[in-house]
Amino acid sequence: AYTDSQLPPYTTYAYSVLACTGAGCTHPSSVLNTTLESLPQGVPSPGISNLLPTSVLITWMDPIAPNGLILSYVLTLTTNGTVLFNGIGFSAQLNGLQPFTNYSFYLSVCNSIGCTPGGTTSVQTPEAPPQGLAPPTARNLSSTSLAVSWQAPSSPNGFITGYTLQVLN
Repeated sequence: AYTDSQLPPYTTYAYSVLACTGAGCTHPSSVLNTTLESLPQGVPSPGISNLLPTSVLITWMDPIAPNGLILSYVLTLTTNGTVLFNGIGFSAQLNGLQPFTNYSFYLSVCNSIGCTPGGTTSVQTPEAPPQGLAPPTARNLSSTSLAVSWQAPSSPNGFITGYTLQVLN
């Protein structure tokens, strides 16, 4: 008997034994055996591409050591644990994001033993034009002057760099 140890998980090995005498050796027969699965290792952080104010493409690669048959990739939003993708594939298009907002994601890779999370990737969506600017208000100060005022937009979608007041009469 022989114990072959320190083997990587989910790897197939072939073994054969020869029996020999002074007259010669047997013809070897072999056996194949695959080591058991274990949790995936070396799960990469997701990558970011096609970054727009309201959408982003998240991409990823296989783990360094799957250690089994990959059953799913799970992309999760770190702020609230929302699962954004759960399946087989290497990308997910995320739509409906808010402009000028920080998002963080992490990828988990799952096999029959369980799931292993990878590192977190953070991104800030770009600025977009402001939304929700209410009309200005005007009040009479005298028969020859008005005071005009306004509020900031409800969704600035970035840093407001200035306001321009247009007189339209």
